[in-house]
Amino acid sequence: MVYRKWIKSILKTAFLVLADFVCNRRKKSDLTQIELADVTGVGVRFIRELEQGKPNLMVEKSIKHYYFFDIH
Repeated sequence: MVYRKWIKSILKTAFLVLADFVCNRRKKSDLTQIELADVTGVGVRFIRELEQGKPNLMVEKSIKHYYFFDIH
């Protein structure tokens, strides 16, 4: 039980860090959420939830946005 809480806490922190990174890089790149969604092939709702740090997102899609900004 303690192990599960620990994992959940780590994942929550990781999603918040990713959310902050994507949101800041999107704004620095002068992109709207709609434009980022179009460029990366996901829906606007996904971008909005990603930037809010929702932990129920698909990890693969989340990491895709990290790499998008890492390259650009």
